[in-house]
Amino acid sequence: MRLALLLGLLALSAGASFMDPTAHTICDYCLCDKSSAAVTCSGSNHIILRTVVLPSWAESLYVHNITMRHLPRFTFHSGLRVLRINFCQLNHLHPYSLAALPNLETLHLADNLIEEIPDELLLRMAQLRILNLARNRIVDLSNLDLKLPDGLRLEQLNLNGNPISLVSKSVSWPLVEQLHMADTNLHFMNSTHFVFASGTECFEDDSCRSIPISQDHWSNLHSVDFSDNPNLKIHPTALDKLTPIVSLNLASALLPSEFPNWIHTKSMARHANLSDVRLLISDHEWTFCGEHLEWLDISGVGLAHIEIWGDCNIKWLFASRNNLTSITLRSTVIENVYLESNHLVDWPVPPPGIALSQLEALSLKDNHLVVLPDHALSPYPKLQYLDLSGNNISIVAATAFPSVGMQLRSVNLSRNNLDKFVHPVLPSLMVLDLSSNKLKGLDPLLMAGLPLLQHLHLSNNQLLFSQCHSRVFNDCWIASIDQLTSLIELDLSNTSLSRPVNLSAFTNLRTIDLSSNSMTAFDARLLPPCVAHLNLRNNLLHFVSNFSTPTVSCLHEIDIADNPLLCDCSLSPIANLLMTLPHISDRSHYYCFASNWQHPLLPYLSNIHSCSATSLNSIIPMFVNFALFLIAFGILLVIGTFLMSRLLVLRVFKVPFLYKPLSTSEPVAEL
Repeated sequence: MRLALLLGLLALSAGASFMDPTAHTICDYCLCDKSSAAVTCSGSNHIILRTVVLPSWAESLYVHNITMRHLPRFTFHSGLRVLRINFCQLNHLHPYSLAALPNLETLHLADNLIEEIPDELLLRMAQLRILNLARNRIVDLSNLDLKLPDGLRLEQLNLNGNPISLVSKSVSWPLVEQLHMADTNLHFMNSTHFVFASGTECFEDDSCRSIPISQDHWSNLHSVDFSDNPNLKIHPTALDKLTPIVSLNLASALLPSEFPNWIHTKSMARHANLSDVRLLISDHEWTFCGEHLEWLDISGVGLAHIEIWGDCNIKWLFASRNNLTSITLRSTVIENVYLESNHLVDWPVPPPGIALSQLEALSLKDNHLVVLPDHALSPYPKLQYLDLSGNNISIVAATAFPSVGMQLRSVNLSRNNLDKFVHPVLPSLMVLDLSSNKLKGLDPLLMAGLPLLQHLHLSNNQLLFSQCHSRVFNDCWIASIDQLTSLIELDLSNTSLSRPVNLSAFTNLRTIDLSSNSMTAFDARLLPPCVAHLNLRNNLLHFVSNFSTPTVSCLHEIDIADNPLLCDCSLSPIANLLMTLPHISDRSHYYCFASNWQHPLLPYLSNIHSCSATSLNSIIPMFVNFALFLIAFGILLVIGTFLMSRLLVLRVFKVPFLYKPLSTSEPVAEL
């Protein structure tokens, strides 16, 4: 039954401002956080907001996932600055709905069903700065009354994701600094008009689906987002109007041939997203860089070569999903380079005499690199993140990593063809990913050079333990892994591991993945003292044993799916943890065997008894019976001993027990 919540207080005492936040009616149903001056109402189907009375200290109200066709009535609150109502199916706004919130600065109504903004709704909001109407159902821009108080200029207007296709009458377009119109059916743009794609009601004349943009509108803009409008064509006359704009997002647009020269010589943009634009570039070579440009995304443009000159101030370069076969980086201020999913075969080397001393992140994933050559990383002394995953690298030169001076924190060489790996000294490295290679082991010296390593990923190396023959791994590379004293996560999944590895010495290890191996039994005494996440899926396990109380108390998650487990009491210590798994009821993955029959695991765990309790119940009766037997045997032994002793005494010593009377008179002698 739906609970109608009347969030109203008809009378407030003079001291109401000093009341505890939980004393307000709204705080009985919503989260009131006085420290952040925010009230959040979220995710309840049992609340209907009719009249909202907020605590006097509230500055923000967030409403999410509550069915609300109409805006509620707000009592007067001069302190509220932010109102967010999202995913509430809101579709009707009364002109005076927000009159009681005169100092509202942010009105965020994204992800609803709004089709129109009524007259005068915004006209009384003298402090409004941000209006977000993204992802609603606005089709006709004429239904938006965006009239603002005289002299007011919006900092941001967001109409992203609305299916606009009609402008049936003139629109009062506000002055705005940041305009977001991504995925809004924009079809054409020149210096004076925005034209939307034709719809069912307007498909012949552009005048019924265009809005005029005056010089005042252009001069106030400093950030625009017209991305995800795949049919948008930018006319050359619009470039002059876009010149002063600092942040420019034209992703997926059709750009004029004058664009490269414009962005190189005229544009003031510091941030330019040109991913997936359609643009004719001579020889598919990008050499353009504006004077102020710092962030550039030219992914998916079809480039074959990129050259970043020394006078370019770009710090972030994204050029993924092109056809790059070469790149030349001459700028020493560049900090992040992402060249993913290209056709690079050779390792990119700066021109002689140039060191990219500020480069911190380099991603060349999913290219065609074969070798990481000698001194490959020497020109990048401050490099911290290196991603070479998804290449064809089979050789890493011994001197590819400098012996000193490297600040690398993360190295990803997964999905390559490595059968061995060098042992660089990387004192700052925290993440090493060598998964999905052909490693036949690791050099024990590698561990000594990684004192701060926290995450080691070695999964999908089928031959990783092929040279380990001792049952306790004392002849194996993994015997030296205890040098990684900072290790937090270890992934050995799908490495053909046939027996558990002793990891009990790792005091910091929290996550262990041993899934998809060939282990038949698992002894929890080999675990670190406080592991939190343990994955044993898809092995050949019959038993998991010796889970002590301290070990179980640290465990947050353990997964033993797809194992031929025996329905055994050894599962008892971890039964509660297993029953919290999201798919534990799936009998195709969670099962156990008893008397050659397969049983669903969940019902068994629900009725399992501890091994220790079962043993005690059987030992006590046995002990009592044995004690009674001993007592009876002792009594019989005593009685038998007594009888035998008496019999022997009678046979050996024949002592008569008959008394004879003695004579009491002296005999008379006859003389």
